[in-house]
Amino acid sequence: MSLHHQYINNESISESPINEFEDIFENYNANPPSLKEALIDMFTSSGGGNKASSLYGQIISKVNKHLQNTFSSIQKKYPNIAYEDAQIIASYTCELKKEDYNYNPYKILNSNLVSDNRENGIRNISKYLFIFLKALRKLNRYYPDKNKKYLYRGINKQVELNRDSFDNKKIPYLQGETKFFWLFLQLQSILRHLLNF
Repeated sequence: MSLHHQYINNESISESPINEFEDIFENYNANPPSLKEALIDMFTSSGGGNKASSLYGQIISKVNKHLQNTFSSIQKKYPNIAYEDAQIIASYTCELKKEDYNYNPYKILNSNLVSDNRENGIRNISKYLFIFLKALRKLNRYYPDKNKKYLYRGINKQVELNRDSFDNKKIPYLQGETKFFWLFLQLQSILRHLLNF
């Protein structure tokens, strides 16, 4: 898996990969969940049990309508991508009806990744996260600047540049350090650009 997270307490900061939660994904390699199973499971665990099938229907309808017109051009650009992979990726960017806003897949996924009980959060989205990351690996890496392998992201938080005066309310940044974020930062707009959504 390619996500990392950061533990912060009063004394120290340490990075820890999502591989610590590998046991959650163990069975999915042999028997990967379908998009339907993953979405319904994610909607149900987020409190939308009664609406889960209807929410899935909204998403798959929008996704298939879009892919009907664009899949051939997507496949020319990314020959390794299957229709199911494109469905999975497109489902992440899909917007539900206004009254169902809290069930947008990108919203559920990111809120579970940053939840206080991260292990429980990952369990809630594990099926979807597994197939989503697997599909994303079939795309080329995207960097806005072809000469530098960086993707910049603005944040609306205060930062702390000095570890000696570390303040829990500020995000610590030191020159030369690598930072990992749990959220899929700006992924929605990047995917729309890459796949012409």
